[in-house]
Amino acid sequence: MVRHTRRAVLGSLAAVGLAGCAGRLGGDGDAERTTETSERTLSTVPETLSVMNDVGPVSVTGEERSDIQIELTRRGDPTRIERLNFSVQRDGSSVSLVGETDDEGLIQNDAGLLLAITVRLPTSVAVERVETVVGDVTVTGVGGSPTVESTTSELTVRSVDGFVSAQTTTGDVTIRDVGGVDSVAATGGNLALDVPSLRSDSSVAATAGDVELAVAPELDATVSADTDTGDVTVTELPLTVTEETVGAEASGTLGGDDYRLEVETNAGAIELRSLSG
Repeated sequence: MVRHTRRAVLGSLAAVGLAGCAGRLGGDGDAERTTETSERTLSTVPETLSVMNDVGPVSVTGEERSDIQIELTRRGDPTRIERLNFSVQRDGSSVSLVGETDDEGLIQNDAGLLLAITVRLPTSVAVERVETVVGDVTVTGVGGSPTVESTTSELTVRSVDGFVSAQTTTGDVTIRDVGGVDSVAATGGNLALDVPSLRSDSSVAATAGDVELAVAPELDATVSADTDTGDVTVTELPLTVTEETVGAEASGTLGGDDYRLEVETNAGAIELRSLSG
């Protein structure tokens, strides 16, 4: 996958085996599963951190603390679970936490095989990127301006002072209580986000899904919104709605015109409302 190519640039580091308490999970007719949990602590705190996981969900939370705590949960066929690997990769003042398997066919052939990564870190650490292939991403209360991505899962970002970028192929995207938004896209999923400020031209786009934006009325932007098959609703914002034979659009300028905010969906409704309303 593309991510493995990108990780190779960081260098080849040994995977860290996960030890923990193993338990048996049963089910009606299901294959036997093993669950292993473990924790790691990074006492030397980096300036920036990224988390990339090919094989499960990721949760990253900022807290008032002086170290980084990592909780790892591996689940799967006991004959295959050792193929799930986790590593800490350091590059100067940056750290990448990487979850992966040395045989991607295992994920395709065994839906119960996963590695879940939960990270608690100081708010002084700038989170740069959080990615998964299969697994939800949750980012809460962290420092920095994170880019959040997933191939087949939901993305949730809350209480981040920086600017957020998010992209998923299949899954909803929720972004609330953030400093600003750069760009957000979903091929199949709904988008719900706050847009308090911009620092460049930005786009919010869904291929098949509804889009709901709470926009600061003083936003320094010219706004355009367009849906091919759906309605556009505007509440307490100075935007003009134009209904078409199929679909609708809205446009107007808010607090200024330094930037452009483009909102679109091919199949879905668009709701634009005042963030202060």
